[in-house]
Amino acid sequence: MAIDLHNQKKYAIKLMREDQLDTSEKLDAFLNEVQILSSVYHKNIVKILEVNLLGEYKKPNGSITRVCYYVMKFAEFGELFEIMQQTENFSESLARYYFRQLIESTTYLSLK
Repeated sequence: MAIDLHNQKKYAIKLMREDQLDTSEKLDAFLNEVQILSSVYHKNIVKILEVNLLGEYKKPNGSITRVCYYVMKFAEFGELFEIMQQTENFSESLARYYFRQLIESTTYLSLK
């Protein structure tokens, strides 16, 4: 998570160090993920707001690491998988609510 210091908004960031993308397969997978997420517009799929393939990350010790990253809207309640791990049992109505979201987003992606 990152917080914009100007407006205090929260954002999610996926960041990959240059050494984590050391093969063409890993870089292609990262770029494919960016391309797919950038091309979908659905209320249940987190949207990418910014991509930087030539970024720099300054560590607390002052050293700089080259990174690729993308910034997404922040999902306030986390990902569904995280919610499921933290919740012992869902009520039937809550399970129906999440299942409907899964079906809607899966249907949307299958039609793309």
